[in-house]
Amino acid sequence: MIFKAILVIAVILSACSLTRKLEGDGTISYTVKAGDHYSVRRYTKLNSPAIAGDVEINETWKWDPEGRNGWSKVIGVGNLQNFEKENVRLVYQTKMIEGKIAGIFGIYVCDDGYCYNKNTNKETVIDTIWSFDKRTFEFNVGYKGNDKAYLNFNGKYREKNVTNIHGIKYLSHPYIGGTYTIDHDWNVKFYIKSY
Repeated sequence: MIFKAILVIAVILSACSLTRKLEGDGTISYTVKAGDHYSVRRYTKLNSPAIAGDVEINETWKWDPEGRNGWSKVIGVGNLQNFEKENVRLVYQTKMIEGKIAGIFGIYVCDDGYCYNKNTNKETVIDTIWSFDKRTFEFNVGYKGNDKAYLNFNGKYREKNVTNIHGIKYLSHPYIGGTYTIDHDWNVKFYIKSY
């Protein structure tokens, strides 16, 4: 128990704030290298339980969906003490639809250790793209009140009732797969408006 408390304190002290990561124009960029899962391996503290801005889509968001089922994390908010048990995320995957690769965006919520929306059902999917030309989409993801996790993406809104909204909120960085990786770098750029 004491070891766990010391570990949590060490992580909190070593975590960097998002303010220090933002470039002068409010942008922050990440790259998940080919064959890797992580864009970064650290925690970033947020000033609030939500983050909003624009995310830039580009050709690196297109990959062969064969053998790559499951969501990849674009951005989200979580509780540092129980990050895998309490979080809300904007997630993404590619899927073959009518012989074409489509990009699918969704909401993924974990509450008190139970993760909703692991599959691509109508409650999870929030938007689909067919073109991977460079452009931006607006997002706002986080918690509100005492019982809601939400995602607003490209003008489309989803929310889930949750029971555990407590603790310090941290940024959930881009991450590929659950079990799969991709064979090229995935470049993710955000234009942050509030955090």
